[in-house]
Amino acid sequence: MDWSKIKTIFIITFLILNTLLAQEFLSRREKSQLDHITKQTVEELLKDSEITYNDNIISKEPSNLKEFKATPKQFKESDVELLENQQAKLVESDKTRIISKLEQPIEIDGKSKLQLTTFFKEFAKKHIYKGEEYVYWKEEKDEKDSRGKIYLVQTKNGEEIYNNSDAMVVVFYDENRYITNYTQTMVEMDEDFEEFEGKKQISAFKALETLVVGNIIKSKSTIVSVDSGYYRSFRDKDLQIIGPVWYFVLEDKSEFYVHAISGQHIKVMKNPLDESNSQLSILEKKQDDILDAEDIVAEKKRNH
Repeated sequence: MDWSKIKTIFIITFLILNTLLAQEFLSRREKSQLDHITKQTVEELLKDSEITYNDNIISKEPSNLKEFKATPKQFKESDVELLENQQAKLVESDKTRIISKLEQPIEIDGKSKLQLTTFFKEFAKKHIYKGEEYVYWKEEKDEKDSRGKIYLVQTKNGEEIYNNSDAMVVVFYDENRYITNYTQTMVEMDEDFEEFEGKKQISAFKALETLVVGNIIKSKSTIVSVDSGYYRSFRDKDLQIIGPVWYFVLEDKSEFYVHAISGQHIKVMKNPLDESNSQLSILEKKQDDILDAEDIVAEKKRNH
């Protein structure tokens, strides 16, 4: 047995192994240094732009959410029949929206986000079809006459589907903050979408980097909240692709979405709330006409 050759082979093998280990070490160190430099650079940009935020909200880690397919739900008459103490109807055109008027207006209890979240959790359970799937999102007031709307959004595994007019309850209240009526839409969730299968989500700070480096957030802005959730990234007729996002809200009420896997800023070309509100103005009139017509019919029956 040629021990000299064996010894040479061992030496070469160890040299190759050491070289590979050294390359891996250097690669990891360079990545760590680059991440540190990037973070330092972003922090400098934030400071120079006078963009302020709370460290606690930016340090949030990914929630391991996945993209999924969804289609607008077509409600059935049997779904509406489950709703009590209200006059609820389906919009006949496509049956993807419920419109309802409460028999007795309900006073909204609370004004803070925490109070409203608690109140509407119970309200949705009692008055909305599958209300446990919806949570409080935001309020929109009419400064002229104190009336307004409350938006509840559908959830998936406890995470909000933001700003989607096909997955939302819009609650209307009067000048005394009494709920009078609402509309509801819902999506049916299909299988996970595989485009980003196996890819990890970015952190909230990495998402902020997208907004800062791209000069998307204005200087002297204050970030008041950062949350994970979902947003519609694609829509073609009835099919939607809904993906994970980081959702930023500024002090001036500006909102930004960053895809939590690709890291891209999602531009809202058409605000779904504008789309929803334009539909609602028509539906409110239609709802009143429907309910008024029913009252007239009921009155005629009583007279006969």
